[in-house]
Amino acid sequence: MAMSGIINTNANSLFTQNALNGTSSALNQALQRLSTGLKINSPGDDPAGYAVAQRFTTQINGTNQAISNAQQATALVQSATGGIQKSTDLLQQIRKIAVQAANGSNSDSDRAALQNVVAQLKDQISTIAKQTQFNGKSLLDGTFSGEQFQVGANAFQIINVSVGNASGNKIGVQEVNKFKASDSVFVTGGNYAFTTGNLDISGSAGAARISVTNSDSAKEVAAAINLKTQNTNVSAAARTSQEFTVASGGAISFTLANGDFGGLSNSVNISANISDTNDLTALVTAINAQTAKTGITATSNANKITLTQADGENIVFSGVAGAAVMSADNAVVFSGTGNSAGIIQGQVSLQSDAGFSTSGDAQVMATTAGTSFASGVFSSALSSVSDIDVSTVDGANKALQIADFALKFLNAEGGRLGAQQERIKATLATLQTASLNLTAGRSAVQDANLAEETSELTKNQILQQAGISTLAQANQLQQAFLKLLP
Repeated sequence: MAMSGIINTNANSLFTQNALNGTSSALNQALQRLSTGLKINSPGDDPAGYAVAQRFTTQINGTNQAISNAQQATALVQSATGGIQKSTDLLQQIRKIAVQAANGSNSDSDRAALQNVVAQLKDQISTIAKQTQFNGKSLLDGTFSGEQFQVGANAFQIINVSVGNASGNKIGVQEVNKFKASDSVFVTGGNYAFTTGNLDISGSAGAARISVTNSDSAKEVAAAINLKTQNTNVSAAARTSQEFTVASGGAISFTLANGDFGGLSNSVNISANISDTNDLTALVTAINAQTAKTGITATSNANKITLTQADGENIVFSGVAGAAVMSADNAVVFSGTGNSAGIIQGQVSLQSDAGFSTSGDAQVMATTAGTSFASGVFSSALSSVSDIDVSTVDGANKALQIADFALKFLNAEGGRLGAQQERIKATLATLQTASLNLTAGRSAVQDANLAEETSELTKNQILQQAGISTLAQANQLQQAFLKLLP
């Protein structure tokens, strides 16, 4: 090819400069990618890829913050669980003391000393409820309810956490004790305090209807209620107890049994001579000698005797004879010259660890005096841990009931929090996996391949060096025409 003689335009130089500029740009890009580790450093590098990478970054940032949130939620639930466990331990101690206080070997001063210990333990339970906190938020006083933890990168990916009120004055046994005939428990001629009808119970687990017949003892009514406990979360306990006042002494004899006039069981003959109405030891001894058969126990205080059937069976008298006179709180005279037979019916106590209500028709558990204790609606009332008093035998036994239901509540609450903690842990593991996968996805779009970029850098460095050398040659070629000048 003939050499061009044009000197105003050095096409070869211009071509070489353009190639050199491209090489320099590619070299700068390779250097930038190698220095940042990213193949997309600005929207101009890859507009579509840049948008995808930013979406990945948004999800990764949100997910990583959700991981932190879930870790905080786990720590909070662990704090609440720890407080509940401490309260549970204290309640176990209270229950143990109540068992000790219920023992007949204790004196009044012994029980007073035990109550002093119980008072300290009760105060500590309330202190735990007040002082168990996380980041300034109280956890066990009933105020931490429905709190949301954001455990996802997007809106409404939440877990709700609630903690029940574990204060000493808020846990215990919810009770309805209306089902008794306390004004006429001593009835005659088969006129039972419990008559045919229905009892409706509405508890935390649901509702159920209990049918009551006129021959049911308190034990049988309680058993019918307990058959529905899984439907209502309400259980029942039965106990038959009645205090009599001995108005005059003398000989007395009678048949003592369980059941009703239509079907007596465990019948025994009781006889005693009461020489002093303020000393009922002989009668108490005679009755307690047959306890193994009847399940009926007797205690006395001055001129009063109390008969108890702990299982809630009816206590039945028949064949009464003698001069002694005993009257119940309804003024029924029980003597050889008065009523010759009678039935003491027990009390049914409905219990739950959560609030409940009952209702019944007008004939359920009505008394012979015409008073109905079950018509209308009754709401349960709380006997709380703060109410525990073991200074008496009855108080100690009541303390056992309160402690049992309070422990049931705390155990259920601890189990529920444990389940929430496991759910949060599972969510945390899912979030950590998601963060890993999202990061890998963004890397595929945005991160530089160092091997490729190093190769590209080397190539462009060589091209740059070659371009510079070629540019020098192109410029030198034009200078050769100067020799043509004279």
